[in-house]
Amino acid sequence: ALPISKTKVESMGGTFRIQSRKGQGTTFFLRFPLTLAIIKALLIRCGDERFAVPVVGIVETLDITPADKKYIQQQEALLLRGEVIPLYYLTELLELSEGHGGVSRSVETVLIAEVGDARVGIIVDEVLGQQEVAIKPLDRVLKGIRGFAGATILGTGKIALILDMSSLIEDLKEKRNQIEHLKRLKKGNHVAQSR
Repeated sequence: ALPISKTKVESMGGTFRIQSRKGQGTTFFLRFPLTLAIIKALLIRCGDERFAVPVVGIVETLDITPADKKYIQQQEALLLRGEVIPLYYLTELLELSEGHGGVSRSVETVLIAEVGDARVGIIVDEVLGQQEVAIKPLDRVLKGIRGFAGATILGTGKIALILDMSSLIEDLKEKRNQIEHLKRLKKGNHVAQSR
């Protein structure tokens, strides 16, 4: 029942955390936006597209340089105040291009987000600002697409999709695991054939 509750809370733009201490009990932390119809969101740019990210899941934004990034177990990461934060490019999460498209920048903007009980860094092209946005549900045809919590109409009249970072990151991790599994299988077949 807990995984279902966690998924439901996160699908509504909230966060779900469990803290358990021996001899003291367990505490459940549920955080929801004040209203599910209007939320505070960060407007971000990824390539030529604009997206909205609910502020409720963002811990902070910061600029980093390539020297700030480390590789830990084949994963780009950031060491932030003693905590290892895995880094993901929004372009890769949205499958707009592989990784960061080979573009090297002297400064990159990172959203530090809470995803489940962990923190991750999402590298975006630019943070455009913060504003309250009205959530419009996706059409029936688009409703089943993971990674999007809805859409909103910006002041310019353009539509921006509202991102669900949790499902985007879960999907990318699953995709990476499948690729690694296929590589191991392929390597195992190659070794077996060469014998």
